Amino acid sequence: MAMDDISTSQTYNATSKTGTFTNGATGQLYAGSDLDTYLNTTWYNTLSTTAKAAIVSESRTQYMYKHYDTPDEPNTTTYTYQYQYNWSDSDYDNADLTDSILVGDRNVFALDLKDIFDYFGKVCITSNELMGMWTNETSKVSRYWWLSSARVVYSDYAWRVFGDYGCLGDGAGVGSAGAVRPAFTMDLSAFPYSTGNGYYLKSSIEPFGENWSYDVKFTCNGVEYNQISFNGNTSMLYFDNELVNSYSETWTLPYKRLIIFQEDIPEGLQTKLAIMATKMS
Repeated sequence: MAMDDISTSQTYNATSKTGTFTNGATGQLYAGSDLDTYLNTTWYNTLSTTAKAAIVSESRTQYMYKHYDTPDEPNTTTYTYQYQYNWSDSDYDNADLTDSILVGDRNVFALDLKDIFDYFGKVCITSNELMGMWTNETSKVSRYWWLSSARVVYSDYAWRVFGDYGCLGDGAGVGSAGAVRPAFTMDLSAFPYSTGNGYYLKSSIEPFGENWSYDVKFTCNGVEYNQISFNGNTSMLYFDNELVNSYSETWTLPYKRLIIFQEDIPEGLQTKLAIMATKMS
């Protein structure tokens, strides 16, 4: 889960902190950086006790990438990733994954290039897709957001999202100010359930009475799926025609319970689960 900006003037590292990555390359270290401390300690400690309890710690890895101007043709798999530059159909830049280093467990963290491309489930993205993910809009924004990703060769630089060009970029000195968006994994079942609209990673909803139906929708890669069906006392959840959850129990009216477990969603799918209660006519 990524949120709105919590800062527009945060350095990655006021004083450069480099280290040796797994394959021997030298790069700017995210672990213990000013950005890491700001997210995982300073900002995390502003959260309520309930919010902290809902955050699931995640093991993080920092990756290092080398930038290439060409090939400009989209969906050319010369390097690890491709991204459109400034909304131009004839100008795509490239990022090649070259090294990595384990960061460790984090409650709150900055996203990596890998997180962005994993979200879309592909290795080539457009400016509209990147900005839509980052700002929910497709227009230019005069702002630059830090990523955790390190840059090859120039160890005092790190990657960012460049809002004014709708692209990714590695030309940011770590002592410069940038915007910050926290990312974290949250188990929303730690919060009281709601009968209204909401997005859940894990949900248990009861009771609604005998005249309620459930409309469960997945949104993945910008496509919405209506994937819930009821068959007697059994609810079955399908994603792309693949059964990913089956749960049944004997209903005791006026109670009905629908449980979707986070761990039953196939690994690697970046999904949001919207659960809405709709009274039947």
